Amino acid sequence: MTDRADQKLREAEDLRARLISEGRHRDAEIIRSLAATYRASRQANALLQADNQALKDGKPDGGTIDMDYPARARAKIAEIHAALPADATFSMRVSALKRGYPFGERRFWPYQAWLQERAKYLRQYDPETPLGPLLEGVSFPYQERAA
Repeated sequence: MTDRADQKLREAEDLRARLISEGRHRDAEIIRSLAATYRASRQANALLQADNQALKDGKPDGGTIDMDYPARARAKIAEIHAALPADATFSMRVSALKRGYPFGERRFWPYQAWLQERAKYLRQYDPETPLGPLLEGVSFPYQERAA
């Protein structure tokens, strides 16, 4: 299959050269753009096939498949929490979480999981929450453990 495709590309290049020699530059440019598009699509198809094979093997991009966005969000929030000073204000925490969003575009399930975990984290530091005293005995994964 590849040999046939390479042969067709060589024929297109020969046709392009002939069209240029005949002074038909516009037709030659059309042939050039078609050949370039075909080469690009072949390259993209090769990359897609490699990605599909990696998915079948269970290791896309050399890593494991990890679709547990809530767990990833909790881990990132714990990392952000550890970097904050102990006396950080609520607005500092909100700002740090806005800057630390790990999933790229803020849409769809990853963003919804992030918002849910963010709300759980911020609820314990929100000065406006009416549940403040009720949450004192509850253990959250982000709170420092008393030594």
